Amino acid sequence: MFRTILNRSFLVVRNSQQQQSKLLSLNVRYYSNRNEHVVKTNSNEGDEILKKYKQQQQQLKQQQQQNDPSIKVDESLLKYEPSEKNIMKIDELVDPAKQKWYLKLMGLYTKDTLFLNISHSIYDSIAIHTSNPALYKSVGLPLTVRSWFAMTLLHMWMVFVRLRKDGKVANKLSTDIYDRFWEDLEKRIVRGGIQHKFAAKYLKEFYTNYLGSVVAYDEGLFDDVIMADALWRNLLAMSEDASMSQIDFMVKYIRVQLNKLDNSPNVGTRGEITFDDVSTIQ
Repeated sequence: MFRTILNRSFLVVRNSQQQQSKLLSLNVRYYSNRNEHVVKTNSNEGDEILKKYKQQQQQLKQQQQQNDPSIKVDESLLKYEPSEKNIMKIDELVDPAKQKWYLKLMGLYTKDTLFLNISHSIYDSIAIHTSNPALYKSVGLPLTVRSWFAMTLLHMWMVFVRLRKDGKVANKLSTDIYDRFWEDLEKRIVRGGIQHKFAAKYLKEFYTNYLGSVVAYDEGLFDDVIMADALWRNLLAMSEDASMSQIDFMVKYIRVQLNKLDNSPNVGTRGEITFDDVSTIQ
């Protein structure tokens, strides 16, 4: 069923990338803006230029090590640290018999407080689940800030789909979960080694990716072929190394998790969600 995608999207992108990556002949001609003349190089000079170019690329790669969220890091990036803001128990918020009288006087038992705590509970479950390195290994994703962002966003989207069943509370909870996500992302950008001066640039890029991913996954909600294409473009970042078996596995994974969430009764009221472990998906 995925052959359509190969013919339509994969081959076009890959052929384009292969064409762009071909080296020019060593008998090159290049123009110098400073001297405004044409320099012809022979084969030996071409070798020197190529060698110098490779050295410059290596130096540039080293400089980007602390600036680029696509640079591979270790598993410590995935470690989740729950926010200290979630200080009230859901049971206490939904059951008047368990509420403390002095907190009632302070007006803390409100719907906003309930939604805030539910959003923390939901996001904690998402972030803990996506902290498993095996989840990334299953689809060949490196442990990078970009990979964590894409994987966590995918699981948030699945929860958003489930929350749509809960009517009016869905919008409020989705917004609160969205806020938890960006708070967490800012922390991981720092832990991922991205310098502060580059953070704003990448946050803007991540925001654009967020919008595009949510729309793409919505379009693939009822169509496996469209979902596979959305996963390749957004989760796997159009990687040439991505295999059809990995994409097929991820489509199955999403269907299993959506079904599990759909049968969870207390998502919007208590923030109770669980995901099946990646090792159980067949």
